[in-house]
Amino acid sequence: MCVTQTDIRDSVAALSPQQAKSSDGTPGCALVVCPSLLVREGMVRLLERVGGTGALYAASTMEFGLHLHQALRPTFMWVHEEADPHFSFLRLFAERPGTRRVAVLLRPGPRAGERASLAFQAGAFSVFDAACAVEQLLEGLRVAVQGRSHVSPTLRQVGRPGRLPTTQGGPADLLTDRESQVLQLMAEGLQNQQIADILFISIETVRTHAKSTMRKLGAQGRADAVARGFRLRILSPDNFSAPSLVPMPRPHRKSRLSAPN
Repeated sequence: MCVTQTDIRDSVAALSPQQAKSSDGTPGCALVVCPSLLVREGMVRLLERVGGTGALYAASTMEFGLHLHQALRPTFMWVHEEADPHFSFLRLFAERPGTRRVAVLLRPGPRAGERASLAFQAGAFSVFDAACAVEQLLEGLRVAVQGRSHVSPTLRQVGRPGRLPTTQGGPADLLTDRESQVLQLMAEGLQNQQIADILFISIETVRTHAKSTMRKLGAQGRADAVARGFRLRILSPDNFSAPSLVPMPRPHRKSRLSAPN
């Protein structure tokens, strides 16, 4: 695995399993995942001010974050929403054995409460609002690092984990969690092998989930399954970046034909 200075703060290749653990044998480090170098460094500095997390590591993508998570087993993980806009990776982390605390930093914007609910449903331990003041973020981080769940004051109307609105009996219950993940990645335009690599499952398993998803939705193919997913609100446009849904207009080209006389 290639490691660069912009990907992590310290070299994982030079880190032994003993160095990555605290004196009681548990992992003693924190991992930050954010695509923006400036924001990523800001998140790391906030954790440095809070303290109590041990060594700090940072990844620019969720794919690299998975590799670091496997190598480091961090006690605390802080993921920016831009790195995982539909929280599919967050669900993977929550399902992994040994994962303790995964927090999410929501980007400023509309429907923050709804996005916070989705993050909690995906397995987030705490949810922070980037629109909060720095002191509020620091106060919340201190609580989360100590092992207590936290919700930013601007998001508290969504409730705590376990008291969020559920979709029992709704369209989302048609699919299993894994089928929903496969459908989400299909909507991102990924092929079966790419989905298998991201979810750490075989391509045959991906095909099985895809066929089951299409059967449950009554779809004739992948594109039809994605369309039905949006119509049934199993998929949400808010979970995708704008370029994937709204292509940039092409520049107008002037006709080379001369105007008629």
